[in-house]
Amino acid sequence: MSKRFNSPPNWPAPPPGFDPKPDWSPDPAWGPAPDGWHLWVDDRPWPARHKVLTALGGLVVLMIAIPAINAAGGDGAPTAQSGITPTVTATPQPPAATPKVSKAEAARQAEAAKKAEAAQKAEDAKKAEAAQKAEAAQKAEDAKKAEAAQKAEAAQKAEDAMTNSQKNAIESAENYLSFMAFSRSGLIQQLSSEAGDGYSVKDATVAVDSLKINYNEQATKSAKNYLDIMAFSHSGLVQQLSSDAGDGYTRAQAEYGVTHAGL
Repeated sequence: MSKRFNSPPNWPAPPPGFDPKPDWSPDPAWGPAPDGWHLWVDDRPWPARHKVLTALGGLVVLMIAIPAINAAGGDGAPTAQSGITPTVTATPQPPAATPKVSKAEAARQAEAAKKAEAAQKAEDAKKAEAAQKAEAAQKAEDAKKAEAAQKAEAAQKAEDAMTNSQKNAIESAENYLSFMAFSRSGLIQQLSSEAGDGYSVKDATVAVDSLKINYNEQATKSAKNYLDIMAFSHSGLVQQLSSDAGDGYTRAQAEYGVTHAGL
């Protein structure tokens, strides 16, 4: 058995390899060693000093390792017991085959794609044209409404600016038109003549011009009235309707009236 000197912690550290002789005694000035302190200890390694525990530990390790080795070995496969490490070799996989397309099929697909693209362009152009037409129609409608609003506003302003005499002249003109046809000049003369209503020419003119009168329709009514009471040639009835001594329509209005009266 190998022993080595174990100096107490309250004693000076001994020199390396210090091996006191049997008759050696410590210096009384160092004081006593702590209670239970062993001045000589076993210098062997731990496994050598604890052989039983070491043997038990090895047995436990062996019992754990054997089942694991058997489980890893498999049926006829190399294991750690045979000293051969199993090697797994990956089998290379061939690249996926790309389906081949014949020239005829490729041409057919290209033609179909072109037709689809052309159809889409035609559809887009059709939609764009429809949108442009709708926009133009909307603009025309807006312009028409704006023009009507301007006319209504102008008519309202004109009516607000009218005198009482002019407003009365309007009522007289509407009354005449309800039972008899007149040209513009004929209605103004009827309203302003002493034999008529006696309005001033200005008031009569303002009144007639403020009314929305279709003189082509008036000329047609006058032509029919003449034909109801006497016979006329086409040119003779036009002359009667357009002369100053007659009804005072314009030449174009007289032609329209005679034609639409059936002559």
